[in-house]
Amino acid sequence: MVLTLIMAILFVLISYFIFYVLYISKFDVKGRALDETAKEPNDIAVYIKILNIDRKRVNYRHFLHAIYLTLSIDLGLTYFIFYEVPIKNVVLKFLFGFIVILFILWISIMILRLYFEKRGERND
Repeated sequence: MVLTLIMAILFVLISYFIFYVLYISKFDVKGRALDETAKEPNDIAVYIKILNIDRKRVNYRHFLHAIYLTLSIDLGLTYFIFYEVPIKNVVLKFLFGFIVILFILWISIMILRLYFEKRGERND
């Protein structure tokens, strides 16, 4: 269990670093791409629509940090839960993992919605 927890923490750190290198470092605070070839990731457009974010009031880099940190924690938590559940059947284990991922993403979206609402960066 301890080894799985350490691996999950390393998974969170590595995935956040990858998200930072691939996405966060390519945009400024207003959402403008620093490189002409960089474009907004599709998952960020989905999160903007789901969370009802006001693009004029949001600090885009802070928004990217919050989204990708949340996604990294979600992935690490799913990894930890998936490998610690004592289900022997592979199909049932993947089904359980899929349900866990959906539940964790739903909770994190609700938390992000409250967070950005408190900061006043949502369209109401």
